[in-house]
Amino acid sequence: MIKLRFTCPFCFRKYSMGKVKYICTSCKEPTKPKFFENEPVICRVCEKEAVTRVCPLCNKEIPEISLETPNLPFCIVGVTASGKTNYITVMLKELSKFSGLSLPIEEHNTADTRNQQDVNQDRI
Repeated sequence: MIKLRFTCPFCFRKYSMGKVKYICTSCKEPTKPKFFENEPVICRVCEKEAVTRVCPLCNKEIPEISLETPNLPFCIVGVTASGKTNYITVMLKELSKFSGLSLPIEEHNTADTRNQQDVNQDRI
């Protein structure tokens, strides 16, 4: 049996995709899918759809398609103020424009991430 693993894009911890929490859009209660239940997950409290996915470890909202996208972790090392964040910001913009791959990079970003990228790009 293959166990699908997921790496949270915020806390970087790995867990089984079956442990993802879903938050109900109506009553805001967390719920987990039943054993063979696929999306949409039905809330156990109000029986409405629970579509907001949340990391079970850090409780941050998981971007809509990041569970379906393969995780491609990589490392960038450098001393303080050496340009790591600027490098990543430019790299993501260039990958999304010129890679020829269907990388949903921009769609994964939360409002906070987009704001930080805009600030970093302005600095460049």
